[in-house]
Amino acid sequence: KRLIAEKLARRVAPNQTLFMDTGSTTLICAQALEALEGVRVITNSARIAAASAGEVFLIGGRYDRDNAEALGPTAIEAISQFNADSAVITIGALSAEYGATDYNFDEAQIARAMIARARRLIVVADASKFDSCVSFEVCPLARIDLLITDQAPGQELSTALAAAEVEVA
Repeated sequence: KRLIAEKLARRVAPNQTLFMDTGSTTLICAQALEALEGVRVITNSARIAAASAGEVFLIGGRYDRDNAEALGPTAIEAISQFNADSAVITIGALSAEYGATDYNFDEAQIARAMIARARRLIVVADASKFDSCVSFEVCPLARIDLLITDQAPGQELSTALAAAEVEVA
């Protein structure tokens, strides 16, 4: 996950605004971004808010103690008040057929709201997420602009990502 975070830090320019959803990978990514000047983070994660060095907007909503995150309609409404250069999200699974999916319905809804308000979508996911599908849709492959990972995907997923014009780093 540190490798993924380092790759992300090289892809984010100073003074950008980023949505970041809840996850262990996005938490490490937030820590890696602290050296960048002027990065603004909008997040539903109390942990990411605490780990971020720049200006932070913490989205409110129904609080889930397990993941220290805000969820639900109030959080989704709050997200709609922002625009971002990129949404940096983590996922439960990534497949050629189903795209990006998540285990948690509420977290998938938060990711979808962030994606809708961002110009670019960056998915950060380790190779253990590849070639599987879990319950809740986040987005199709074609919506992903950049996939940052620790290993190259297998042939089927690589072919699908190329067809969807997803850059893989």
